[in-house]
Amino acid sequence: MWSLQSRCGRLAFFATSMFGGFMTGAAWLAIFIAKLHEHSTPAITALFMIVLAAGSWITFAACIRRLHDIGWSGWWILLAPIPLAGLCQALMLTSMPGQRADNRFGPPPGGAPAGSGMLTQA
Repeated sequence: MWSLQSRCGRLAFFATSMFGGFMTGAAWLAIFIAKLHEHSTPAITALFMIVLAAGSWITFAACIRRLHDIGWSGWWILLAPIPLAGLCQALMLTSMPGQRADNRFGPPPGGAPAGSGMLTQA
């Protein structure tokens, strides 16, 4: 889940991205509610910022591993912030099948990484 070196199938990409997105969204919501009710302390804000960073990294790493599964370099992730290019990239990551054979990023995903507890990879 944390590595940038392997490959990730479509189903595992979807599950990992949803998990990272949930973490990121929950952290933003908690920060907003804490600030709204004036219960925010530097320690609470720091804790939620750590959760926010972890959720963002999980999603970022899943995108790079998915690009590796397709056979593309992880540097293509730099297109994500560009509005139309990022949308096209998101559609491509969720719809294109990965390469069936080994590629320069490793063997095709055969199952969920050890200890991840995530859905099996497609």
